[in-house]
Amino acid sequence: MLIRDDSYKTQGIANINETLQISNNGDDIPPEITIVSPSNGSVFALPHTFRINFSDDNFDYLWVTLNYSNIKYGYIASPGNNILINMPFSIWRLLPEGQFLVKIYVNDTAGNVNSAEINIIKELPQEPPPVIPGVNLFIIISCFIGILGILATKSKKKF
Repeated sequence: MLIRDDSYKTQGIANINETLQISNNGDDIPPEITIVSPSNGSVFALPHTFRINFSDDNFDYLWVTLNYSNIKYGYIASPGNNILINMPFSIWRLLPEGQFLVKIYVNDTAGNVNSAEINIIKELPQEPPPVIPGVNLFIIISCFIGILGILATKSKKKF
C-alpha cells in the first residue's frame, strides 16, 4: 500500500512527488464464522455441542463467552467446517434456568476478530413426585394382598 501526496512538493526540489511506504501485512480481513447448529432459541436440559464453520488463513484463537461476560472459555480447534464446540458440564450446571447468549469468537494473527452468536434456553425437566427410596410399589401391593390372603385363610379355619 502506498500513500502519495502529489500536491505537496518539497521546497528546492521541483516537480518531485513524494511517496511514503506504509507497512502492510496483507491481512485486514477478519475470520469468517457461522454457527451451524443448534438453531436460535433451542431448549436444552443438558449441555449442548455447538457445530460451527470458520475459516482464516492466519487463524490464531477461538473462545466462547456467555451473556456478555468477560470470562473467555478457550478452545483448541483448527479452521474448517462442522467443528464441534462442547460446553463443559461444569459450566452448564452453574447456570440457572433461562435464556443465555452464547457468543463464539475467532481471531487471526493480525488481530482481526469476528464472532457469531446464538440464544439458547436452559430448561430442566420437571422432577417426578417423591417416592419412598428403595421401595417398589409392586412389592408393597403384593405383600398387602398376601397378608389379606393369610388373614382370610386363618379366619375361615376358626369357624
